[in-house]
Amino acid sequence: MPKETEAGFRPLEHRYRNAHPLRTFIYLFAQQKRRVLLAWLIGLVKHTPLVFMPVMMGAVVNIIVDRPAGVVGKLWTNALIIAVLLAQNIPMHTLFVRFMSSVIRSIEAMLRQALVRRPCATSR
Repeated sequence: MPKETEAGFRPLEHRYRNAHPLRTFIYLFAQQKRRVLLAWLIGLVKHTPLVFMPVMMGAVVNIIVDRPAGVVGKLWTNALIIAVLLAQNIPMHTLFVRFMSSVIRSIEAMLRQALVRRPCATSR
């Protein structure tokens, strides 16, 4: 978790502009780049069945319609590929949630700590 002394990172000392919410988002997540990138890559792997499933189903339909030699073997091969694609989704989702939730929890804790340290505007 970032501390105040690390490169002058003070989350609520930053001047926020509501016209640039993406800049604020990038600023807040700047200390968590590696974990966000890793979660993004895991999410990319997690969603590969969405890309390959229509292709695999099309291959199964073509095998059934064309009835080439070794139909059963080709169907089992495609079924195995589909099963692997679907089975990898569960552990990848678990890793994705673990990394993203740790990033979000650390940002939440950092913002809560900054709010506690911030002086009240009405106490002048």
